[in-house]
Amino acid sequence: MRVLTFAVLLVSIQPTFAQEPVESKATKPLSEKATAAEARLAFMFGSTGSYVGKRGSDGAEITIVPQPLLRWTNPDFGTRDGIFVAWVDKKNRPMAAGQVFLMPNTDNDWYIEHQSLFDGPLHFESKNNESWKPQEPGVKWAKFEGVMVPAGSDSQRLTQMRQLARRFRGENNLVSTEDPLRLMTTPMIRFADVENGILDGALFAFVQGTDPELLLQIEARKKGDGQSEYWWAMAAMTSSKLDGFLDEEPAYSKAQSTGSATSIFFMHRLTGGVPFTEE
Repeated sequence: MRVLTFAVLLVSIQPTFAQEPVESKATKPLSEKATAAEARLAFMFGSTGSYVGKRGSDGAEITIVPQPLLRWTNPDFGTRDGIFVAWVDKKNRPMAAGQVFLMPNTDNDWYIEHQSLFDGPLHFESKNNESWKPQEPGVKWAKFEGVMVPAGSDSQRLTQMRQLARRFRGENNLVSTEDPLRLMTTPMIRFADVENGILDGALFAFVQGTDPELLLQIEARKKGDGQSEYWWAMAAMTSSKLDGFLDEEPAYSKAQSTGSATSIFFMHRLTGGVPFTEE
């Protein structure tokens, strides 16, 4: 099966994407000469855009980043098209991630995956598809012990966060037992929320093909004494069994499951669709 994910950034940090951003034709009327790829993109992004979200803790609005963060394929699994999106709050902090993809060996069987990246309940409604209301925290944060102090510049902190990300690895059994995943060293998104103590942050993805399977968030957080330190959290973007490791020690685990409408990960079939045709 497949999976979801996301993130963003704020203040002096400028958004950085895992690849050249996909031009969002999904928000524009399609011409009669629209290509099959453009039609699929419009359907995929329109499906995620139909979800309106809010935080369960305070009712704060959650909005989708206005273009897919990644368009991907997974040749090992046979997935021919998919996108990765993210929802953020008004401070541009990641709240949830999602993926829409075409099931292997089909021409018009589309699924969506949702994954909470918030440490509290969320509420998502869609006019066309199933609601999603995870009740538990989507991530569990842990502090890096004995690592460098976050640097003073954006570029230096990005170098540090990449170094920290390389200490992790992930594997799943989507195709066979213990499939190794590849770290994309360019963050899906960088973000910051200085008012709430987040000096800098990055969302990294471990992929199969270019398909995000495991997400890693790293944040530089201010302490009460004015200093700062690095924290991390992992999240799944697949329904398959998944394991994450830090310095070769177990750090994260998810059992095989498509989840439910109240779980932090949820995968289900979409209504409608656009048939896959070759250009």
